[in-house]
Amino acid sequence: HAVKMSRVHKYKVLDYLTEQLYKTDDKVKNITQLNKNDFYTHLFDAYDRKMNDLSLVSLHKQENGSLDIQGANMVLRQSEINNMYAYEQLGKVVDFVTTCYQLMKPSHIDMNFGLVSILRAANSPVINRLLIQQTAEKIKAQSSLTGHQLYHFVWETVTST
Repeated sequence: HAVKMSRVHKYKVLDYLTEQLYKTDDKVKNITQLNKNDFYTHLFDAYDRKMNDLSLVSLHKQENGSLDIQGANMVLRQSEINNMYAYEQLGKVVDFVTTCYQLMKPSHIDMNFGLVSILRAANSPVINRLLIQQTAEKIKAQSSLTGHQLYHFVWETVTST
């Protein structure tokens, strides 16, 4: 079960996402000149721009009672992505993905209603699917409440092992 990201200490979420994405996300790890501090700053800025009701963290309770992050999914409005801190090479990645999102978004949906699971990491494919599923359910519920048609972008890289 996932909880709102804001219920977990900010630094723990940012540390988790920085480490996981730096190691596993092809869009991040293939940037050879990417400074880890610049990436952390990028995530810090994204955290402050996230949609609180839609950004989720999956937690696992250890035997000693402590909670470990097993996955996290940060959701931003598509319109916020161009305002994010993205230094040098990271800026090129942001430019690339924003162009992809813009090309894929139906023209009748405003950028404010395009929602992006932009920063997501998970310890397993099961947790990853859980985060996407719970986020999609929350987006559907929010769309029903507000009457606005929302569009959810999920960038997924599937690899076989």
